[in-house]
Amino acid sequence: MIELKRKLYDGPMNIGDQFITKDGYTTAMQYAENINNRKAMMRGNTDEDVYHLSSIKILDPYNVLKTGYLRDVPVGVTVTDSSSASISIGGSYKHWNLGATFSRQTAYSYSGPSEGYIGSGARITHRVYVQVLYGTVQEATYEVRSKYTNQLLRTEKVIQLGDLEHLVYSTTASITPDGMYYTSVSNNGVAGVSNFNRFKTLINGNGKDYLFFSGMKWFY
Repeated sequence: MIELKRKLYDGPMNIGDQFITKDGYTTAMQYAENINNRKAMMRGNTDEDVYHLSSIKILDPYNVLKTGYLRDVPVGVTVTDSSSASISIGGSYKHWNLGATFSRQTAYSYSGPSEGYIGSGARITHRVYVQVLYGTVQEATYEVRSKYTNQLLRTEKVIQLGDLEHLVYSTTASITPDGMYYTSVSNNGVAGVSNFNRFKTLINGNGKDYLFFSGMKWFY
């Protein structure tokens, strides 16, 4: 798994967690701004609530959040084509309930692999494309104050995803009726699974362990 370059937040606001990034701070601020703007645009709105970001705490450090199968391209397809991949995550993640649905989309190019072998002599038949969503789970605390008196009405905590990065990887695979072998996305490992459908089941969700590995593996 790659570690992308992320810039730590260095603004004037003391937000509590030294590992908050600029993107994480922006995500938390936008949440408050969206709520406040929506309230301001409501005709006849008498709601006096105004959301102010108070603090941010990292709950789960930057890592793989979600993975997914995209497509497979057989040997012999030498023309490079392009497509768009999209991925979203909402509702619950691990044991946290997210305050919104987070989505990303990216363009990628694809083509078939060259002929050859992987592992202990499995003939290459396909190149398989997968997508990975990286991010950080954070908890933002908001002070909800009166827009007239600035009196503190309550505090609210919202679980958010920051530092979202959406990448597409490819693996080289041997897909046959007898099973499937494929390389890790970093090409320093080879794994086997019982069949192609099983591979897709493993990848669709959080398949980090089935994409980022080294050595020889067998996934049941």
